[in-house]
Amino acid sequence: MRSWLILILTLSCALAQKPPADAAGLASRAATLLNKGDFAGAVAGYTESLRMGREHPATYIGRGRAYAGLKEYGLALSDLSRAIKLRLDNPDAYYERGLVFLEMGKFRDALDDFDYCLRLKPEYAEAYLQRGFCWGQLAEFGRAIEDLNRVIELNPAEPRAYSLRGDARRRQGNFPAAIADFTEGLKRNPRDEEVLLARGLCYAAMGDHAKALEDRDAAVRMNPKSTEAYLARGGTMHQLGRHEEGLRDRSEAIRLNPGNAEYWFARGSAYYLLARYKEALTDLNEALRLKPGNAEAEAVRRKTLLELALVEDPKPKPAEGAAAATPAALARPDLPTAQRSAAQPSAAQPSAAQSSAAQPTAPNPPAEKNSTRAFEELHRKGRDLARAGNYHESVAALDQALRLNPRSPLAWNARGYAKLRLKQYHEAEGDFTEALRLNPEYANAYANRSAARRALGDRQGAAADLAKAR
Repeated sequence: MRSWLILILTLSCALAQKPPADAAGLASRAATLLNKGDFAGAVAGYTESLRMGREHPATYIGRGRAYAGLKEYGLALSDLSRAIKLRLDNPDAYYERGLVFLEMGKFRDALDDFDYCLRLKPEYAEAYLQRGFCWGQLAEFGRAIEDLNRVIELNPAEPRAYSLRGDARRRQGNFPAAIADFTEGLKRNPRDEEVLLARGLCYAAMGDHAKALEDRDAAVRMNPKSTEAYLARGGTMHQLGRHEEGLRDRSEAIRLNPGNAEYWFARGSAYYLLARYKEALTDLNEALRLKPGNAEAEAVRRKTLLELALVEDPKPKPAEGAAAATPAALARPDLPTAQRSAAQPSAAQPSAAQSSAAQPTAPNPPAEKNSTRAFEELHRKGRDLARAGNYHESVAALDQALRLNPRSPLAWNARGYAKLRLKQYHEAEGDFTEALRLNPEYANAYANRSAARRALGDRQGAAADLAKAR
């Protein structure tokens, strides 16, 4: 008799604890709202479902995803961690938490979660894709390519795998392979404007500006409101000597987004190239107002002031055949903003030629002016040699440049890059450190020093530098 009473009491308790029938319905409706992008409605639905007793991993995963959609990352992580505790062998919970860490820029934490996910589900193509993206953000391009190869094995129709692998190969300096990947990605998703711009960037890096123009033209046609497409096409126009057309593209970028300092800088550089110095000065002043401390804009502004002073108060000109100064922006590739978390110049690829700042804003004496021009010519020569793979000759040219102007962070960074490619890691680290002493906000120097420190086994220092670069 007693055993029957115990059984009845046990069943009564179980029935009392069973969630009401509509708790599951609430969770289902919340999932529908989540898929429609109504994150606040989804949070409310999942919360009510949990209040009614539906303590289930899927409910926490759903609410965690909804919180992530609202950028409430702390709450999202809390829910997804709760889902993992409720069921340790659920790969989806690790995957979703990895996505939140990735969105927060915590790539190492994201890698850990994607690793756990793939141990539980080795054929999970999306997890390989996201882990490959994380490796790319950490400049571990070889590992990124390995993961993206696996995605393509599992799902050859996935366009993002080709695009991400193309970006990793581009950042390794393997432009033909990158172009092949971007082409495959475009076959699967022909409307991807960012991939068109990325492929155009590769063509430009290889000196094929006609091909670059085709891609950038196509990007403008695809999205006539894309400021980045106009900026990139304007850069190609200048490379082809079509300066007025380049100026028009940069003016259009400003019209569409007048609050972006980069666009004013680009157009100011275009005006400088066209010898329209007063208009150049106006644009460069605006660029510096929007983004104070921009070393490149300040360098071109100083050159502009010098040219204006020479026009108003002509001085003896240097000997015939002396090299002319060229502003940094006219030789550098114009990158789309959306590509920059994965496409900034890295240790695998130096930034394009950048000129150092002329010292005074008043007219220089002829000897000082000649010294400045000599420095710029040697600096440009050193960078050109590095891009051609002639690293010993690049170091020699940059040695001479730095003797003329030891306060140029761009020249220190360029020489460090050449030494890095020669595997002179200690010397390269020293050059990057000097570049950063002169300009503590020089992102490319941080990225390059990160590569040097990683090669020297200083993983902690490399990670810190990479974080600063980002």
